[in-house]
Amino acid sequence: MNSSMRKTLDIISIVFLSGIIALAAYWGGSTFFSYDFDKRLKESAQLALNNVDKINSEVVRTLRELNEQPIKGCDDRALTYLRKKLFLLKHVKDLGYLEGDKLICSTGLGTVIPPLIETNPDFVGPEKAEVWINSSLVLFQNEVSAIIVRSGNYNAVLSQDFLADLVSLDTDWEFIFKFEAQQKHIKGTEGLYQSIIQHASEVAQNHNASICSDKIPYCVAITASPSFFFKQYHASLVGCIALAILVFFICYLLFSSMLERYRSVESRVLRGLKNGSFYCLYQPVVELETKKIIGCEVLARFKDKDGELYPDLFIPLIVGLKKTWPFTKSMIKRCQVDLQQFESNAEKFKVNLNFFPQDIDSGIIMELVKDQLLVNDQFQFVVEIIENEQLTNSKSKQVLQDLVNAGFQIAIDDFGTGYSNLRQLKKYNCHILKIDRSFVNEMEDGSIRSTLIPHIIDIAAQVDVCVVAEGIENTQQHQALRELGVPYGQGYMFGRPMSIDRLQGMLL
Repeated sequence: MNSSMRKTLDIISIVFLSGIIALAAYWGGSTFFSYDFDKRLKESAQLALNNVDKINSEVVRTLRELNEQPIKGCDDRALTYLRKKLFLLKHVKDLGYLEGDKLICSTGLGTVIPPLIETNPDFVGPEKAEVWINSSLVLFQNEVSAIIVRSGNYNAVLSQDFLADLVSLDTDWEFIFKFEAQQKHIKGTEGLYQSIIQHASEVAQNHNASICSDKIPYCVAITASPSFFFKQYHASLVGCIALAILVFFICYLLFSSMLERYRSVESRVLRGLKNGSFYCLYQPVVELETKKIIGCEVLARFKDKDGELYPDLFIPLIVGLKKTWPFTKSMIKRCQVDLQQFESNAEKFKVNLNFFPQDIDSGIIMELVKDQLLVNDQFQFVVEIIENEQLTNSKSKQVLQDLVNAGFQIAIDDFGTGYSNLRQLKKYNCHILKIDRSFVNEMEDGSIRSTLIPHIIDIAAQVDVCVVAEGIENTQQHQALRELGVPYGQGYMFGRPMSIDRLQGMLL
């Protein structure tokens, strides 16, 4: 996958994930307000039942007291008692006295002549109280619809006005009587209660609440359409949309930053150390006279699902992250695995391993000896030290000597580019000096830099150090170095960095 396509897919993924989270934020906010609205519906229904309960309690208590008091009938004394009782009541508009099914008198009509015949009630409550919902009465020369409740010899007349404002919300609702097998519509949208409890399609998409009192045989059902809900919570839902948009942009920036960091070279290198993205390639070291392969240099390479990274990019990062030893140790282990099946004709096939000066300064390199990571009679392991980074610790000389005593050889890599000189070569008791490729590359131009090669060879001869020239790419360079007396070399002319299997094939 090319970088352009990957970047496009990254953007799509970030937009998609940010969109999902933004939608979740909106859904969470709208769900909260939806829950709050449902709660309001239930509270409104419960408040309606509480109001009905107060009225019902007043009526039941009044009728019970009237049936228990000793003054009966319709004489002046009895009517005066009823009128005094009515004066103290809040919701009852009239009290009447009955004998059998005939209304004999009431506080509003006085003595009724002839007595009014009572019809069958609409329903009977749990305390045997009979209820008429829409009775037509003539009070003070006006015909009104009223609710009549009778118990024993007395009845109470209630105005239906309280039912009009029973539910405060301006939406559909129903108030019903429900006791045992009886269910009677009293006020509101008839059939709504039944539709809600049966989850009928006409109210399935609405916000619904239905509550029955545990004190009185009445229930209230309320339904509100989505548009009514939106009207009630318009500002809040617009706020949810604004929040979702804000969340989207925050998530987009956050995920973009995280992905950028995840895709960064530094993160790839850190993951690579854990996931085994680093691997070994091997470049042959040859005898210039015969072109015989006498050894190789182990070179680190990196590849993960996002592609390759080259040493000039990942090596400085490893140094900066202070991961030099974990990196080196992992490369040695990979090299060990590769060399298990490797065979050569040389008595001691040289294997050059690059080490960071700081790992020599710290002495941690001695783990190679303690853990016997590189104990193998078939190979001569060479510790290559990058010459352009100076050994700073006074104990480094002893560390290198200990490595030599353990059977390793010491090589100065990239000689001529940094801090090494004749004094340092003597101090660190080196075995191999590797001429930096920059000197070899400029040989054909006859530059001043290339004229230093004979002096480097002289320096090596003075301290009895073997010379290896790096970066040999053509026959002209090869021949010139042979004539100068350089015994060994490496470069693309003899082989690019390759797998251990290909190196093995070159030896056969």
